[in-house]
Amino acid sequence: MGCHYSLGLVRKRLIIEDSVLAHFSEYRQNGENSTEAGGQLFGKIADGNVVVSHATGPNKRDGRSFALFVPKRSHEQGDINRLFKKGFHYIGDWHTHPQRSPRPSSLDLKSISDTFIKSRHDLDSLVLVIVGTDGLWVSLHTADKYKRLKLVLSEGNEGGVNGEE
Repeated sequence: MGCHYSLGLVRKRLIIEDSVLAHFSEYRQNGENSTEAGGQLFGKIADGNVVVSHATGPNKRDGRSFALFVPKRSHEQGDINRLFKKGFHYIGDWHTHPQRSPRPSSLDLKSISDTFIKSRHDLDSLVLVIVGTDGLWVSLHTADKYKRLKLVLSEGNEGGVNGEE
């Protein structure tokens, strides 16, 4: 089942599988002493839909504090190589924020933009998911712009995450 987000095209969706949502939930920052966590998103593209089926991280060597997550890029490249051999493509990044309704910081926007520029890929954009204490921010990013995706509540009915726009 998972979560479905409209890609802005007729019947084209970003689908985040339940196993990935469960991985996000495991690292939600619900306590005062919790630290940000994150990793990468992997999946397949079929019929114009992007299906996110794997989330990696966090890793022991990542930098983590209450309001900062800095991934160990060499470890991430290893994940890209390993999962690509299994037929999964790097689609984007995820991390947590200690906010109820998360929004990307200027550092988040710069980081995903830099990743888009420096990565070798055939994608029109990369996905950024920020996991808040009570919701998700899901967006598509290129080198210089981004678009927040809307959660599809039911067939033909679109809305924001937890009712947000």
